[in-house]
Amino acid sequence: MKRLVFALAAVAACAAGATDMPQDVRHRQEVRAALADPARRDAAIESGLKDEDPLVRRHALYLAYEKHSADRSAAEAIAKPFLADPSPSV
Repeated sequence: MKRLVFALAAVAACAAGATDMPQDVRHRQEVRAALADPARRDAAIESGLKDEDPLVRRHALYLAYEKHSADRSAAEAIAKPFLADPSPSV
């Protein structure tokens, strides 16, 4: 019973912290959720490639490569803007 009370308290604390989440973190989670959803993926890839967060750009770039793996010229066109990207994670 004691463990259950502590577990519920931990869940409540996490839920309370989620509402205080910074806007950029919330945006990053929304973009990643869209990238994970096959129905919204194409639109999310397009916006994710232009996102200011390098981790979101990297994730979108990976999915774009996966989508265009059979078309080498399309994959190279997607990669071209990232050749000059200063972010080491991309």
